[in-house]
Amino acid sequence: STTFRVRKDFVPAVSTKVSEKVLDVASPVFDDVTSGVADADSYWVPDLELQARGYYFDGLDTGDVGNVITPNAQESADAFLARLATLGYEPVAYGKASFTGVGQQARVQAMTKPDDGAAYRTKQNSGFGTWVWVFRRSEQSKQAQEYLIGDWISPFMEATESNTSRRKLEVMSTVTEHSADIGAELSDTITVSGFPADHGQYAGNEEYEFAADRPYATVSVWWSGDPDNPSNDEAYKPSGGEVPTEDDNHRLLATWEIPAMNGTFKIGAGALDAHGAPMYLTAERPGWYVFVWRFEGDDRVSPASSRYDDAWERVRVLPPCESEKPCEPEKPETPPAQATTPNPRPSLPVTGGDVSLASVLAVSALAIGAILSIVVRWRRRYDRFKHWTMRWPIR
Repeated sequence: STTFRVRKDFVPAVSTKVSEKVLDVASPVFDDVTSGVADADSYWVPDLELQARGYYFDGLDTGDVGNVITPNAQESADAFLARLATLGYEPVAYGKASFTGVGQQARVQAMTKPDDGAAYRTKQNSGFGTWVWVFRRSEQSKQAQEYLIGDWISPFMEATESNTSRRKLEVMSTVTEHSADIGAELSDTITVSGFPADHGQYAGNEEYEFAADRPYATVSVWWSGDPDNPSNDEAYKPSGGEVPTEDDNHRLLATWEIPAMNGTFKIGAGALDAHGAPMYLTAERPGWYVFVWRFEGDDRVSPASSRYDDAWERVRVLPPCESEKPCEPEKPETPPAQATTPNPRPSLPVTGGDVSLASVLAVSALAIGAILSIVVRWRRRYDRFKHWTMRWPIR
């Protein structure tokens, strides 16, 4: 006789891989799920349908990458999820799939509720994310429960199950002066927000396929105009969002690197770049000068750039004044309107004497006489008052 071991139960499992490793803000989240069994001794009962559930976690940071948490022996799915919650990990989205055999595949989209709901989309602070998949014995049919002895759970923060959502940056900037003369020092002030607080410090993780932070953003300065005829500079006023191709009318004057992090940065006027070198820019010719800030992006932050035609980021440098011409044309003065009367008096006849001088002398004599008259009157009043006080002394 031959003796052999018969096993009725089996342990289902899934192997999964996130559809995209790097996402942007407001992106949907998908997971590619493939059915299988947990060990070589397991055998999926033909056509036996099993339900799997997925839990998506995000808002994780660089310290969570590589920190794999595995379920304990005989630990139930609910107990494992509760243990994750005590560590601060709560699911933000859910997925589900059903299989009837080994090697079946399903693309599952993360939803806001366990039973569908709305499609989940990443947010500004989603950071790193990961999936956990489970087969709950209690959620299977009565027939399926006869073949299962417990729950199956995938580990938390597996490399193939993890992705990253890139933050979106906000940039506000303005040049110090919007118009300047030849020889002026040009400068710009740039305020950036949206970077992770530790951006520039993450070295990446090859196992998880996450690249290191890009440490620098760049600021470039472009000139545009007509080098032969400054009066034609208006034809080359910056337009469009992207920087132009260099030619006779468009020149790249300078490029500096500054830290790729949040904060307010002064560009030009001797401010230091990311490497400690001073930044200077002098307006050497008439035309348009444009500051363009750019970050190429990495696995934690989306690419971003200021627009080439941003009016807050450009300076107009005018040609110097010519000596024989004013800088700005003077407006012609409008002569005041002359008053007219219905019956104007006839002009006095011109005589040999100076009428104006005589009038002035006459007015002066009258004024002197009036002053003398006032002095005499006050003198008389004073004498009377003095005489009265001498007769009636005050006691």
